[in-house]
Amino acid sequence: MFMNKEQVFTMARDTNCQYDIGIWSDINAFLENNEDRILNWDLKFNEVSLSFYLSIKLENPDKQNVRSLFQELVYSTEYTNTIYVREISAKSINYYMFSSTEDKKGFIMEIQFLKA
Repeated sequence: MFMNKEQVFTMARDTNCQYDIGIWSDINAFLENNEDRILNWDLKFNEVSLSFYLSIKLENPDKQNVRSLFQELVYSTEYTNTIYVREISAKSINYYMFSSTEDKKGFIMEIQFLKA
C-alpha cells in the first residue's frame, strides 16, 4: 500500500512536533556541509502546521542526485522512527517526512527540490 502526504501528517498528530533548535541546527549544518552541491536553499518553520519547510535548488537536479541528497539529509536528522513520501512534478521533487522518538517527540519536514 502506498501512502500519501496527508497520511504522513496524520501520523504526526499525537506527537510533539514543536520547534526544536537541535533539528534546525542539524538541518543547517547539513546544508552548509553540502554547499558544493546546492545552489541555494531556504529553511523555515511554520508555527501553525508545526513543520519545517526546506526548499533546495541543486547544481545538478537529476533524480539520482536528489534522492542521494535526501537520503543523506534523512540520515543526519532522523529520530528512531521515520517515514516519508515523495511526489514528482514537472517543476520539483517533493518529500514529506515525519520522524519521531518512542516518547512521542518528533518533527515534520517538507522538502522541495526545485528543478532549474
